Amino acid sequence: MSETINPNQALGAVEVTINGKAMNIVPGTAMFTRGGYTRKSENGDKGPMFIQERVAARLEFEVFFTAATNLADYGNLGNCTAVARCDTGQVFTFSNAALIGDQEIKAGDGGKHKLEFHAAQAVPTGS
Repeated sequence: MSETINPNQALGAVEVTINGKAMNIVPGTAMFTRGGYTRKSENGDKGPMFIQERVAARLEFEVFFTAATNLADYGNLGNCTAVARCDTGQVFTFSNAALIGDQEIKAGDGGKHKLEFHAAQAVPTGS
């Protein structure tokens, strides 16, 4: 990513590493949520109220399935560190993250498949 960040830079790209290894992600497919608490409004006996619940941080992206892809590596991603580095300069760390769900791999379209990691929260660790 660029060393000098324009303060008006809008998010355009995200680089992802898992346990320090750069992922070969499909450009434009990275998405994350910070996790923590989410709130919603409900009508209670005494009028409107807020309900709060804890939700996991999510990091989703697509990668290319290539000859170098080792599916056995995915099985070892139950307690890992995922890092999302944004081209805006912000960095978010997902500690103790786990790969969620089954990875569906289909032929064609470059062998793209989605990976989804969950953690307790995504902590801003740089800017």
